[in-house]
Amino acid sequence: MDLELVEAGALLHDSGRCRTHEIAHAVEGFRLATGKGIEPEVAEIIKRHIGAGISKEEAKELGLPEDDYFPRRLEEKIVAHADNLVKGTNRITIQERLELMRKKMYLNM
Repeated sequence: MDLELVEAGALLHDSGRCRTHEIAHAVEGFRLATGKGIEPEVAEIIKRHIGAGISKEEAKELGLPEDDYFPRRLEEKIVAHADNLVKGTNRITIQERLELMRKKMYLNM
């Protein structure tokens, strides 16, 4: 595992929030990172950190560019899962995250 990559990804994963606070912040952050010449591995962390991963089909339904947003590398998984344990500025439990996801799914049905 590359700890410097995890640290860089953790620091930059929400950079797209300067353009939007919607789920598309991952795509915006990826665009910003690639446009600024950020290492591709860091840009992928930014793109793949949303939720627990999003399939091409789900991405299309959410209005994202049709792509695979599942974290693949260990560093991507660490940042994505750590991000899921934070809500705003507060740390939350896995159980609390699951409940939030259930509520969100229920509201979108």
